[in-house]
Amino acid sequence: MSLVASNAQDKQSDEVAPFSLIGNSSTAQQIRMHAAAECGVTEDVIEDIYPCTALQEGLMAISIKTPGAYIVRGAIEVPEGVDVNRFKKAWEDYCRVQLNSSNSNHPKSTI
Repeated sequence: MSLVASNAQDKQSDEVAPFSLIGNSSTAQQIRMHAAAECGVTEDVIEDIYPCTALQEGLMAISIKTPGAYIVRGAIEVPEGVDVNRFKKAWEDYCRVQLNSSNSNHPKSTI
């Protein structure tokens, strides 16, 4: 087992720089501007943009063909004692990923 085990400190970081997966810096800037306009936010709040997975692209394509597909609405009962404003803020933060299709053929996820 020790022959295949390695120290985690010996490995290089797999960190990916923000906006590095969407093209050169001028293309990334254009996509960032477009995403900010689509999401109704300023560019400075967008942390990163990266290509959608094939599954996400497929679901978007099906949703365009069949409006309402893959949309779920549900209601939950919030227990007494829960700070509703704090809960709402947490939910909005969780849901802040917006899928948008830019002018490219490949949709992007904006965070």
